[in-house]
Amino acid sequence: MSARGRLKRRIHHKRAPSPAGEGKASGRLKSLFKPQAAEVSQIRMPERFQTALKHLRPSETPSPPNRFKQGTPMHIEHRSHWSGELGREMYFNVYGHAGKPVVVFPSSGGNQNEYAAFGMIEACKSFIERGLLRFYTPDSIDKESWLAKGKSGHDMAQAHNAYDRYIINELVPLIRHEAQWGGAMMATGCSMGAFHTINFALRHPDLFDTAIALSGVYDARFFSGEFHGDQAVYYNSPIDYLWNQNDNWFLDHYRRNHYIVAVGQGAWEERHIADTARLQDAFRAKGIEAWFDFWGHDVNHDWEWWRVMMPHFLSKLEEQGMI
Repeated sequence: MSARGRLKRRIHHKRAPSPAGEGKASGRLKSLFKPQAAEVSQIRMPERFQTALKHLRPSETPSPPNRFKQGTPMHIEHRSHWSGELGREMYFNVYGHAGKPVVVFPSSGGNQNEYAAFGMIEACKSFIERGLLRFYTPDSIDKESWLAKGKSGHDMAQAHNAYDRYIINELVPLIRHEAQWGGAMMATGCSMGAFHTINFALRHPDLFDTAIALSGVYDARFFSGEFHGDQAVYYNSPIDYLWNQNDNWFLDHYRRNHYIVAVGQGAWEERHIADTARLQDAFRAKGIEAWFDFWGHDVNHDWEWWRVMMPHFLSKLEEQGMI
């Protein structure tokens, strides 16, 4: 049975949303907005991440580089293939020649070129050129799903579910075949891409064993508004369905996998701080180890900081032999 099929069978819920998550988050948020930056920006890292690592405080936050120089050309492909799930040609790029596949979900309304256009591929170049990672950047259909304001929440979610089927039933098998990769992959994304990263990683933990989510929202209400228990939306709202997840198949995978969820505390990050804290509460309640990292008050919701965060976290994974 596919992971998608298991999701419907295995995710159990009693009600949505769970007020427990909201209640716990509210207490944490008060502490997050205290003016003493050093009190709120410590890395809270699982033991398996801790070897030779230190706590990162705001004063130690790496400075964003001013620009990115073009390095040695890497293997790059600009591709497309027909999607039967979506009934259209879907575009994606490939960066790298070997290594663990990384599926990159674009930010709001972004496409397959966005990640490279904003310097993220250049920022990760070392990991790509050394054959540790191979990045795949598929196009999105967010403008037809979560960003389609004329649609109901249910129709938004149904459109996204078609995209989910495209990724799982068409893109992932293509990657596995062409990369000759039989193991699980990594998912990552910034802003709305972080929402997709966590949602895909939790819905399909057998396919994605590592997730790096930067500055995301994790409550589908941000897009759909209150969904009044609609199941299509509920199963795409990680903050909701994770609280009621009691199936051991999912929980065992979650507890083996690796999750990094980071957010700045600077401009335009208020909602993302709140959702990151709420997601952290849900992970703790389910006994899932993860690295939730609240960066400093100078760290804004912007590409210049995501270009710093991503290679920083990849280097930690490399130190631990996880990539």
